[in-house]
Amino acid sequence: MRSFLLTLSLTGLLVVVPALGAQSTDVKQSPELAKIEALSKQINELAASIKSAEWEARIKKLESEVLNLKDSIIRVESLAKADETRRSFYTPPTIAAKPVVPTTVGTLRLINSTGFVGTVTINGKDYTVLPSQTVLIPGMPTGEFRYEARADGFGILQPTVTRTLATAEMFTITLYPR
Repeated sequence: MRSFLLTLSLTGLLVVVPALGAQSTDVKQSPELAKIEALSKQINELAASIKSAEWEARIKKLESEVLNLKDSIIRVESLAKADETRRSFYTPPTIAAKPVVPTTVGTLRLINSTGFVGTVTINGKDYTVLPSQTVLIPGMPTGEFRYEARADGFGILQPTVTRTLATAEMFTITLYPR
């Protein structure tokens, strides 16, 4: 608002000063007229400097906004590049395909029909069977195997015996007092 009023008053002086000068073309310039012209010149210079100061402030503000935009663009581009170069070094484990072979195994089923803890020894390995429990032993190799059955409080229920397990067969050993 100040610059507008200043410009308006300067414009008024610029109109008045030349008109005064036009009236006294034949007369020598008076000292008051020289002072008015000097003041008019100073006012014009001040108006020009005010206009340039406003423009400089606007230009500086625009420059700072442009720099902020450039920084933002650089950040976005660096994030985009980071996504392109981001790589996982995880490789899933490879599982070798197993050839299909005919099954050469069977399953043993151990049944304890007693009220006592039983133990069945198969090829030298002991398997504990709780009272009224059934235990499955899958993946037993086919062919001959040896077993013995015992129960707490009864001793040996079945002395060592040799039997044959066929492929995909389920052989049952039942513990009961004889």
